[in-house]
Amino acid sequence: MSNYEYIPYPNPDVIYQDEDDGWAVLVNMDTGNSIAVNSTGKSIWKAADGRKSVGKIIGLIKESFSSVPDDIDNDVAGLIDNLRANGFFGYKVEY
Repeated sequence: MSNYEYIPYPNPDVIYQDEDDGWAVLVNMDTGNSIAVNSTGKSIWKAADGRKSVGKIIGLIKESFSSVPDDIDNDVAGLIDNLRANGFFGYKVEY
């Protein structure tokens, strides 16, 4: 199975806070870890609702922004993997 087929779901104990500068802060209340994300990261966080695969989220990001780098697939998947590794997301697999 490709990593793009995994379905990320948000940890319900993560607090999402929009900031005035266009960024957002995610705070994992389980671990105390926090991360700041830019507008792309915000879109990824909001799209990862536990129903869309990583591949579907990548497609939504490509549709949402007028200019995306060639390696956007790896960037999106990498951020999701980083957030999962730090307890902000979990993964589920549907067969």
